Amino acid sequence: MKRRIINNAKAIHVASQYEKENYEALNFKTPAIIIPRGLDLSEYSSRAEYQDLRRKISGTFGKKSNTFPGKGPSEKRVGSIGRSVQKIVNARDDIFLIIAGSGDQNYVSKIKSLFKKKGLSKRVLFTGMLLSDDKLSAFHGSDVFVLPSYGENFGIAVLEAMACNLPVIITNRVGLSNDVKECGAGIVTNCGHEEIAGAIIECGSQGRPAHQQGPG
Repeated sequence: MKRRIINNAKAIHVASQYEKENYEALNFKTPAIIIPRGLDLSEYSSRAEYQDLRRKISGTFGKKSNTFPGKGPSEKRVGSIGRSVQKIVNARDDIFLIIAGSGDQNYVSKIKSLFKKKGLSKRVLFTGMLLSDDKLSAFHGSDVFVLPSYGENFGIAVLEAMACNLPVIITNRVGLSNDVKECGAGIVTNCGHEEIAGAIIECGSQGRPAHQQGPG
């Protein structure tokens, strides 16, 4: 039924080359047309308008902050990041991870328990969903953005991070991965947690200078 409906359409809208290739692998007859999503850059360009996230969160001054925004931890495979944290911490003592987004509470509890068991709770913060100014504060207050997704047709949060001049680390399963490579806007990895951890360590040494503590 669904296949017949798609095959009778004039065209299918996809957001990226990655999504187009996945669609074409299903052997539909209808052609796919790539129309990427966009942003109003004026909403992301001025850092001065937003209170630095570091002034809201104690213990993050002087550390490289890596932010993981997304719809939900389970969807973005934060478990992979959980397995990466120990390697990151062993390599550098100046990295702090901020995991932003909503998700299944049972899954989030398991990830928090994992960090606690490894003695890493003080190096990771779960903020829950961030919207509006809080979301922009997370972007502007971070040094690296990470999206360890196993499947993302586009990746609007990646585009938002780049609009905030934030280097990004994403997997090759994210629709914008080719654009990130072409623009030199960050690092594209496979989905393996060791490769993601290595990219965080590498990018952390090249990203924005660590923020210094100030009044707040």
